[in-house]
Amino acid sequence: MPYHHRSHRPLAAVLVLAAVAVVACLTAAPARAALTPGQIDTFLLEQGSPLAGEGEAFYLAGERNGVDPAFLVAIAGAESSFGRFLFSSGTQTATYNAFNWFYAPTRAGSGFAGWGQAIGTVAAGLRGPLYYGAGRYSVAAIAPVYCPQGTQDWVTNVTAYMLELGADPGDTRWPATTPVAGGTGGVGVALTGAGGATLIVEGPVVVVPRHVVARAPLRIRFTLVNGGIAAGRWRVIVRLEGPRGQELALGTRAAVRLGPGCSYAFVARLRLPAAGRWRGWIDAQTQAGMIVSRARPALGIAVARAASGRAARRDHG
Repeated sequence: MPYHHRSHRPLAAVLVLAAVAVVACLTAAPARAALTPGQIDTFLLEQGSPLAGEGEAFYLAGERNGVDPAFLVAIAGAESSFGRFLFSSGTQTATYNAFNWFYAPTRAGSGFAGWGQAIGTVAAGLRGPLYYGAGRYSVAAIAPVYCPQGTQDWVTNVTAYMLELGADPGDTRWPATTPVAGGTGGVGVALTGAGGATLIVEGPVVVVPRHVVARAPLRIRFTLVNGGIAAGRWRVIVRLEGPRGQELALGTRAAVRLGPGCSYAFVARLRLPAAGRWRGWIDAQTQAGMIVSRARPALGIAVARAASGRAARRDHG
């Protein structure tokens, strides 16, 4: 089979507060369930995709071949905007080929008889000797073979779609059937991607305790993952704005180096000095000095007055 293609304002007060980081390179993700056909169809409908209605085809092809259906959907998103823009040359179009899966000598000749055939062919191909058969399971490992040109953009896009679908870009195989118990949920968001490295906020940003009181200790924690194909170095900063314009910043004192597939557990301990609504965001400073400002996921913390003892709600957006 041939290869495939395709300034902030100055802070009024900056506090570098206690942060604890644990770096690890993980080989297995927590157990989780595969997307259901209905979830796939709902997602594709939201994208305005002509693939909507093929949720069962994605699910069954993934189950038969051991491929996470979210990975198949993510490839279609990166390659053709979920089937909305198919490759064409002259009067020939690669019909139903939402994946730019070029098994024929020319792109225009790589059409399928229907979406189901295309989905099944790609799933079987991923199971084959070029990918899973060669031990390539992560998006980063698959990318150079599937998309030798524009590889990093492909990694960034496929990773972002998989995270949006709640999947694991570190292992694109069919997931375990037991969902994670408990947890608060959360959407992964790519912060930066440069030089083959991509820094991703994976899962929720968690505030503990659930009910926050002014001047009482609290913790903010989240996990960062390098979803790219090369190592990178970043300094991570959480910035908070108070109800009267107060500004706090907390983060790593030095840049953290992460290899491909490695994770970084960020835990910060602090006290918010005033009651009211605090908003925040996560910044990542690259080794080149570039700062990605006000990146998602945004953080909101409702803080109760210390004297009242009333419980305060907290949420993430």
